[in-house]
Amino acid sequence: MSLASLLLGTAASHLFMNWMPQDEVKVRVVALDGSRTVRTFTCPTFFYFHVGNACESEDGSCLHIDLAVYDDPQILHDLSLKPLISPAIGPNGELKQQVSKSYYKRLTIPLNGPDGGRIQAPQFLLSSQAEAAQLQQEDPLGAFCEFPAINPAYRYRPYRYAYCLSAVRPTNQGNALSKLDLQQSTSQTWHRPGGAVGEPVFVPRPGSSAEDDGVVLAPGVDAEGKGFMLVMDAASWTELARVQLPYGIPNRFHGTWMVAT
Repeated sequence: MSLASLLLGTAASHLFMNWMPQDEVKVRVVALDGSRTVRTFTCPTFFYFHVGNACESEDGSCLHIDLAVYDDPQILHDLSLKPLISPAIGPNGELKQQVSKSYYKRLTIPLNGPDGGRIQAPQFLLSSQAEAAQLQQEDPLGAFCEFPAINPAYRYRPYRYAYCLSAVRPTNQGNALSKLDLQQSTSQTWHRPGGAVGEPVFVPRPGSSAEDDGVVLAPGVDAEGKGFMLVMDAASWTELARVQLPYGIPNRFHGTWMVAT
């Protein structure tokens, strides 16, 4: 992060940040109760915005952190107004600049590892995505994952299901919603041509016991520019409702839900 760019408006390679991949990624592990010394690990370079979940391995030897991972911060430029409003179009009408690729991956940190140790780069959580990336084939999520969400009752615990913004390409932004089954390494996707959706939020059914018993909410805009709130059944991944709104939805990032009072 460039303080000069933030404070003085000087140029930086990526908005207010300078990308220095040669420095790789530093991961610091801090015991909040002070029982262990702070340790630093190094792993190959990657970029991310959002974490889906984090939990210890079953034997307690490792910490797993699940993230939406990019190779670099090009996504910062993808989300600027010009490529969103006026994307570059090729001579045959094809979209020349698409949204950067990102994948749901797991970073594993050995809790008893030595300070200064080296760890692996984040690994694919869906084998189907790993195979598609290796073979350069069509990806089940459109090679895009953002805003990963889970049932909040499973935060910091082992879990099976995640929900995310995904893509049906060609596109210059996330335009679909997907449910990921990390146990079966499968996914299901909801998409409507010409529209776009925002961050998914999981709302558990009152008194539920199954991990995917609830609904997923997401704001969106249809091909005519009309706003809606999408309600998906999280278990079957079918549309329960699409509530039309009397206004358009701004292209923003985060939201939440509140119990009615």
